Amino acid sequence: MNNDKIKNLVNNFNISQWNIDEKKEIFTFKEDFDLKIKLENKHKRSEDEIMNDSSYDPVFAKYRVRYIVDVVFYYDDNKLDMGNTFLETKKIIIPNPVGANMVDNFYKNEYEIARAFSKNKKEFDDIMKDSIIYADYEGQNIK
Repeated sequence: MNNDKIKNLVNNFNISQWNIDEKKEIFTFKEDFDLKIKLENKHKRSEDEIMNDSSYDPVFAKYRVRYIVDVVFYYDDNKLDMGNTFLETKKIIIPNPVGANMVDNFYKNEYEIARAFSKNKKEFDDIMKDSIIYADYEGQNIK
């Protein structure tokens, strides 16, 4: 599988194309088992140079974020440079907002990935109900 196809799958994430392990920590692409998405490197806010900035205080307060966790993509056991940082609350995984001052604004693909990793979909939907979702990085609002 080439990098363009992988980027397309990531940017147009659709949970129906992935198998999920019992703990909801690893997804495997159904059409190519060498492509995986994993939750890794759980760490505290104080250990993250960017997220430790006070401009992220509203995000951490609103969602009661406990940990920062990396969502990492692998192909044939090689780490790909297209992962992202997500936030873990007591009950769900949420995407990193579009910006520190945009607490309820998320990109669609990251929103869908976070929802898939969240063990409690109802809780995710309830907490994220006021979200503004952008189709892509060009800022098109779709919700």
